[in-house]
Amino acid sequence: MSHTHPFIRPLVLCLGMTLATSACSKDPYDPQTWIPQLDEPTEFQRATTELKQLGCPEAILALGKAWEKYNKSSKILRVIIDLADQPDAKAGQDQDCPDAPDGPYWTDAVEVLKTAVQDVDTTAQREIEDAVVAAEALGKSKDPSAVAVLDQVAKKIFPTRKGNQIRIAALKALGNFGNDPKAIKTLTTILNGDPEKQLIFLNAAAANALAETGSSEAVPQLIQALYEVSPIYQQVRGALTKAGKTATPALIKVFKGEDAAVNELAKKYDFVKKAPGNVKFKSAGLLGDLRASSAVGVLTAGLSQAPKVSFYDPKTNAPGPSDHNAILDALRNIVATKSAGDVATYMKAASTKSDIRPLAVDVYSMIGTGTSELEWLATKFVDATNQDQRLRGASALGYARLVNAKPQLSALQSIITKQVEAANAEDRKAGQLTDAAAKEKAEKRANDYRGFAREYEQHKTRAQVGVACKTDVNCYVELLSLDAEAIVKKFSIPNHRRAKKMKKQDMANYRLAAFERALLEIAKRGQPGKGIHKKLLEHVPATDRFIRQGVLLALPKVAPTPCVECIETLDEVIEKQKDQTTLDFLTKDTKIVRNYFYSQK
Repeated sequence: MSHTHPFIRPLVLCLGMTLATSACSKDPYDPQTWIPQLDEPTEFQRATTELKQLGCPEAILALGKAWEKYNKSSKILRVIIDLADQPDAKAGQDQDCPDAPDGPYWTDAVEVLKTAVQDVDTTAQREIEDAVVAAEALGKSKDPSAVAVLDQVAKKIFPTRKGNQIRIAALKALGNFGNDPKAIKTLTTILNGDPEKQLIFLNAAAANALAETGSSEAVPQLIQALYEVSPIYQQVRGALTKAGKTATPALIKVFKGEDAAVNELAKKYDFVKKAPGNVKFKSAGLLGDLRASSAVGVLTAGLSQAPKVSFYDPKTNAPGPSDHNAILDALRNIVATKSAGDVATYMKAASTKSDIRPLAVDVYSMIGTGTSELEWLATKFVDATNQDQRLRGASALGYARLVNAKPQLSALQSIITKQVEAANAEDRKAGQLTDAAAKEKAEKRANDYRGFAREYEQHKTRAQVGVACKTDVNCYVELLSLDAEAIVKKFSIPNHRRAKKMKKQDMANYRLAAFERALLEIAKRGQPGKGIHKKLLEHVPATDRFIRQGVLLALPKVAPTPCVECIETLDEVIEKQKDQTTLDFLTKDTKIVRNYFYSQK
């Protein structure tokens, strides 16, 4: 708010006022000039506006009385909330509220807010909306006396479906009272409520609120909800990851089959017949989300047991992934380098199912630091007769992530050379053909060969990064500052197209390949406290899966704890990308890592 000279501003304002306004004899920048006008039916709207602009909390009590007098005015209610929810009423307005203490100023507003939440006509949309904002404000206030009211509203059965908007707002508000036993009890009760007897979005709202509490007290109930209220898995996942380390021992117990309550649920829902791997699948996934290094031994041991189906497609009844899939994903998220040998043994074992082996290869290459398995990996992609295309692709990518010496590039280069030679042969053939259709087919085959060559050139770029930097983490960090053209130049990457100039998209792809290898090496060889996390935070907004995944794997390994700037950056990216449905998967994983840092505060 700009300030006019103190002797001029009252006169200027009064020139624009009607003769009927009695406030001209007083300073219009003094709240006491406007507070009496709240009693005047013809003036209270103007007075409310002026008091909002002045921003002085001393007006809250008088506005509360006016709210009651004027049919619970929505405008007045929101002005009360605005005045109460200020960090400092004097900020930028030193001449307006000279005696105001530091904010916020909820004390005088709480009683009005309680009434607005409780006394609601749910056939009137305006009153529902007012109750929702009042409930949210009570949550912000963190006034202990608000818990009982919010608790009552959260459990209230309203006569209309729209009234559930108020219940959801009350549940969300209770999430601000994480240390209050009554709040936790109400949230956990609704969390585990039978979704056939209450609307499922109430379970979801309770889970989200528990996530905000970060309370360890709610861990047992949240774990039960994992198995009893499966439609809200993502919300429960968020709550458990915010609870942090306190959830790890409980989840290990579940994974080992030692949680009596979960075992009872498994019997109740007949998991043994329907989805025998479900309990381990979900607990393993959460242990990975928590970056629970203490669980690595237990998780690795789980690979020695026969895999069990965890889900069935409800439409086709086809079996879904096994518990081994979740175990492998967990070891990847933890970046469990110490378990790399066990994963390597698993990926090579004859007993490993063919549909899981490519995932095992992928995970091994993301946590392994040695080159002992390069020969085995090479045999899987160099042999063109190998019909398992998923395994060939995973092995080539995995090989490229582990190379650290120049001679090891030859396996990748041999494939590139063969594809280029085949493309050139098709080009020569096309040049000799006169039939248009045959010529077009030959040219298409040439393009396909070159496309395959570019794919392997990306793998080779990953490998060249390892050759260039080996175990030097700083070298990998420096690579993250290079643009696409610099990467192409540094590693002398050829074009593999008929055009003389490399396409920008090709250069971008090579940059992504180089960045992914660098990020994985930083994650494997992380050095907390070295400031590396600052460079990683620059790449959090990346929308490419390889880059975002690499950043999210590396951050917990290299960032100091607590890391306020990590939380702030992750929150900013989540907010900006929340409406981009194509990024839903990345956004969910970003939230989990954000929760990891939140739990470290």
